[in-house]
Amino acid sequence: MTGVQTCALPIYVIFWLFIRERLKKKAFKIAEKLYSIVSKKYSEKVYNLPNSILASNIGYYYENEKQNKKAMVYYEKAVKYKPNNPNPYYNLANIYYHLNISDTNIIFNLYRKALKIDPNYYSAYSNMGAIYSDQGKYNLAKRYILTRLKNDKNNIGSNLNLISIYRLSGNCDSSKIYFKRTQKLLRKVRY
Repeated sequence: MTGVQTCALPIYVIFWLFIRERLKKKAFKIAEKLYSIVSKKYSEKVYNLPNSILASNIGYYYENEKQNKKAMVYYEKAVKYKPNNPNPYYNLANIYYHLNISDTNIIFNLYRKALKIDPNYYSAYSNMGAIYSDQGKYNLAKRYILTRLKNDKNNIGSNLNLISIYRLSGNCDSSKIYFKRTQKLLRKVRY
């Protein structure tokens, strides 16, 4: 076992113990310090996967705390350490969207990178569809959300989006079909 591997274990044990005990802020402060120490001490080539996971987790924490700029920094670090992981690209796209970046090409390119790595990253399809819907590009929105539903037909969020998209584009019949489908899905969830 290398020094890198032995160092990774205490980081994750401490991190997840604090998370389990609902001490998130303390866990992430410790995780940031450990991340800083480990990423300086060990070469990036040797330590890519644990650094990427840790950076993504810290980014996720900041995203949930509505500290999007800090989250972005850690997601970018995660991409740097492991560029073939779709999650940080997806998360960065979400951050850019929440920061109301006017250039949606940046957002779409990040989602496309995630989809190039993992074509089954269905949430990216939904989010791209939602952005197209916000822009009033309903045909594109339908195409992306229907792609999601082709592979995950029980996704309630995507079915709800289609209700709205069909209604806004003037196709009330299709809107009603997805409304009924969503009602059935919601009944299944309740019971």
